Amino acid sequence: MGEKETKIERLIKFEELPQAIRELADKLEGINNRNDGVFPENVASFKKMKLSIKRRLQSVELEVKIKNGLPPSVKASAEKGEISQKSGKPGYKSLKKKMKADFKIICRCIENNQLPPEVVVESFLHDSSLMITYPDKGKEYYKEYLNACREFIEAYKQEDIELLREKCSKLAHLKERCHAVYK
Repeated sequence: MGEKETKIERLIKFEELPQAIRELADKLEGINNRNDGVFPENVASFKKMKLSIKRRLQSVELEVKIKNGLPPSVKASAEKGEISQKSGKPGYKSLKKKMKADFKIICRCIENNQLPPEVVVESFLHDSSLMITYPDKGKEYYKEYLNACREFIEAYKQEDIELLREKCSKLAHLKERCHAVYK
């Protein structure tokens, strides 16, 4: 499907396992102070990650499979028909699908009383700003949706989970209203 998969296999001493896991956590948090080459720099951009740890006598087999979740290049997207040749914007259906995935992650995090990852929030808000440029897909809802996005941003900046829950619910309600008419 064009997704880049990285597979990392290492046989390390059992005592080195906690350090390897710390390195992974640091890279996921954007802290790159441990760079011994076990995990790639872009590990935090994963779409899917599978971590396998197996004990082998005095050592540990560490296996990580990462499917890259970075957005495809504009050229690759255009070749697949995901970018309109006329406007340079993503296709409506592919944008809607991406937004649905991002919004699902945001809602799950909030349900678990966690702040959603900043990269996901930024992606969702960026795509929201693109979505409201499609004139025949719910223009009468765009102003209200844009205001709801602004309120969501403010709640996110305040790191207020309850307020985020309320704003997320408002966004979901607006989406349902719009999609009931424009699906």
